[in-house]
Amino acid sequence: MLTGYGNIPTAVAAIKQGAIDYLAKPADADDVEKALLADPNKKASPPENPMSADRVKWEHIHKYMGAPHSTGIALGTKDVIDTIARHSFVGYESRRIRGIGRPHKIDRQEIIGVYAAVKRWMSLNHEERLSYEESKTLNIVNDIKDIDGLEVKIIDNIIGHQPFGLNIDIDSKKIKSNNLDFVDVLKNSEPSIWTRVPDGKDTIEIHVFGMTLDQSKIVGKVIKEKLEGLMI
Repeated sequence: MLTGYGNIPTAVAAIKQGAIDYLAKPADADDVEKALLADPNKKASPPENPMSADRVKWEHIHKYMGAPHSTGIALGTKDVIDTIARHSFVGYESRRIRGIGRPHKIDRQEIIGVYAAVKRWMSLNHEERLSYEESKTLNIVNDIKDIDGLEVKIIDNIIGHQPFGLNIDIDSKKIKSNNLDFVDVLKNSEPSIWTRVPDGKDTIEIHVFGMTLDQSKIVGKVIKEKLEGLMI
């Protein structure tokens, strides 16, 4: 039995029901070969510790640097990293090692993309990056901050790739709309502006990540025009 969810109860049950051996992914090729060639009349004992610290790291690698959907940079012990390498696309391409089980579905472009993204991030002038994001945020804020019935608050987050931005709250007593309806107003505007009220919140959240300075000015102008047209 070859499984990605090794634990004592299932190991015991598998052996009792006739399994020759019980292997947890990622299995070593030698262990698989040994199990396939084993005497069917001899049964293996359940593994002593099928969910060791290293196995947990393998099954739930949360300490990673985000990248394209099917890849990333894993951080762990030497044994874990070596196992991951042997069971990946690059492991076969670089060392002609056939992986046992389900390989990572990555390709050269994604590997290069991860490397290029990390290299760029580590070499960026982050003071300049944050200043640029703040400038885009202020372009929008300065256009709409004095509108009666609108509360504007700058998001002060500077961590990660999506710093700054702003939250806006509409006072329906002064403006003929509310936060949810105004999201649709912006979506149907020209140009269309896509934003949202995040789940669990009641304020409109606008992020400037991906905008240029000129685009942030357009966003501010459109929001202002739409709100002024809804004044009571």
